[in-house]
Amino acid sequence: MQKNRLTYHLKGLIDEFKAQITEEVATSVVKSLSESSQLNADRSQEDCYLTTAEAASLFKICKSQIVKLRKKHKDFPVIKIGTAVRFKRSELEVFFKKSKIK
Repeated sequence: MQKNRLTYHLKGLIDEFKAQITEEVATSVVKSLSESSQLNADRSQEDCYLTTAEAASLFKICKSQIVKLRKKHKDFPVIKIGTAVRFKRSELEVFFKKSKIK
Protein backbone atom coordinates (compact mmCIF):
# COMPACT_ATOMS: atom_id res chain seq x y z
CA MET A 1 0.00 0.00 0.00
CA GLN A 2 2.79 2.43 0.96
CA LYS A 3 4.69 1.52 -2.21
CA ASN A 4 1.65 2.36 -4.38
CA ARG A 5 1.31 5.79 -2.77
CA LEU A 6 4.98 6.52 -3.24
CA THR A 7 4.82 5.41 -6.89
CA TYR A 8 1.72 7.55 -7.44
CA HIS A 9 3.30 10.67 -5.95
CA LEU A 10 6.61 10.10 -7.71
CA LYS A 11 4.83 9.72 -11.06
CA GLY A 12 2.95 12.95 -10.40
CA LEU A 13 6.17 14.81 -9.66
CA ILE A 14 7.84 13.43 -12.79
CA ASP A 15 4.86 14.39 -14.97
CA GLU A 16 4.85 17.91 -13.50
CA PHE A 17 8.60 18.20 -14.06
CA LYS A 18 8.23 17.06 -17.70
CA ALA A 19 5.49 19.63 -18.30
CA GLN A 20 7.60 22.43 -16.80
CA ILE A 21 10.68 21.43 -18.83
CA THR A 22 8.62 21.25 -22.04
CA GLU A 23 7.15 24.70 -21.41
CA GLU A 24 10.56 26.19 -20.58
CA VAL A 25 12.13 24.74 -23.73
CA ALA A 26 9.23 25.95 -25.90
CA THR A 27 9.43 29.43 -24.36
CA SER A 28 13.18 29.52 -24.87
CA VAL A 29 12.91 28.43 -28.50
CA VAL A 30 10.16 30.96 -29.24
CA LYS A 31 12.25 33.68 -27.59
CA SER A 32 15.28 32.66 -29.65
CA LEU A 33 13.20 32.68 -32.84
CA SER A 34 11.92 36.14 -31.95
CA GLU A 35 15.41 37.46 -31.25
CA SER A 36 16.69 35.85 -34.43
CA SER A 37 13.96 37.47 -36.50
CA GLN A 38 14.80 40.85 -34.96
CA LEU A 39 18.49 40.37 -35.78
CA ASN A 40 17.59 39.40 -39.33
CA ALA A 41 15.09 42.21 -39.86
CA ASP A 42 16.92 43.27 -43.00
CA ARG A 43 16.18 39.91 -44.63
CA SER A 44 13.25 39.63 -47.01
CA GLN A 45 9.77 39.15 -45.58
CA GLU A 46 9.66 35.68 -47.13
CA ASP A 47 12.03 34.30 -44.52
CA CYS A 48 9.97 35.31 -41.50
CA TYR A 49 7.99 32.98 -39.25
CA LEU A 50 4.38 33.86 -38.51
CA THR A 51 2.01 33.06 -35.67
CA THR A 52 -1.46 31.77 -36.48
CA ALA A 53 -2.90 35.28 -36.04
CA GLU A 54 -0.24 36.84 -38.30
CA ALA A 55 -0.74 34.18 -40.99
CA ALA A 56 -4.52 34.64 -40.87
CA SER A 57 -4.14 38.41 -41.13
CA LEU A 58 -1.67 38.16 -44.03
CA PHE A 59 -4.00 35.96 -46.08
CA LYS A 60 -7.15 37.74 -44.91
CA ILE A 61 -8.78 34.70 -43.34
CA CYS A 62 -9.75 33.92 -39.75
CA LYS A 63 -7.53 32.01 -37.33
CA SER A 64 -9.97 29.12 -37.19
CA GLN A 65 -9.63 28.70 -40.96
CA ILE A 66 -5.85 28.26 -40.53
CA VAL A 67 -6.53 25.55 -37.93
CA LYS A 68 -9.04 23.82 -40.24
CA LEU A 69 -6.58 23.90 -43.14
CA ARG A 70 -3.87 22.36 -40.94
CA LYS A 71 -6.20 19.51 -40.04
CA LYS A 72 -7.52 18.99 -43.57
CA HIS A 73 -4.23 19.16 -45.51
CA LYS A 74 -1.42 16.88 -44.37
CA ASP A 75 1.05 18.94 -46.43
CA PHE A 76 0.11 22.24 -44.78
CA PRO A 77 3.43 23.94 -43.89
CA VAL A 78 3.63 24.20 -40.13
CA ILE A 79 6.48 24.22 -37.63
CA LYS A 80 5.75 23.05 -34.09
CA ILE A 81 8.18 23.77 -31.30
CA GLY A 82 6.78 22.46 -28.06
CA THR A 83 3.40 24.15 -27.81
CA ALA A 84 4.36 26.98 -30.17
CA VAL A 85 3.05 26.86 -33.75
CA ARG A 86 4.73 28.90 -36.49
CA PHE A 87 4.41 29.17 -40.25
CA LYS A 88 7.15 30.15 -42.69
CA ARG A 89 5.71 32.88 -44.88
CA SER A 90 7.28 31.70 -48.13
CA GLU A 91 6.02 28.15 -47.57
CA LEU A 92 2.50 29.40 -46.88
CA GLU A 93 2.52 31.45 -50.06
CA VAL A 94 3.60 28.41 -52.08
CA PHE A 95 0.93 26.25 -50.41
CA PHE A 96 -1.86 28.72 -51.14
CA LYS A 97 -0.73 29.21 -54.75
CA LYS A 98 -0.41 25.47 -55.32
CA SER A 99 -3.71 24.50 -53.75
CA LYS A 100 -5.61 27.60 -54.94
CA ILE A 101 -7.18 28.04 -51.50
CA LYS A 102 -8.21 31.48 -50.28
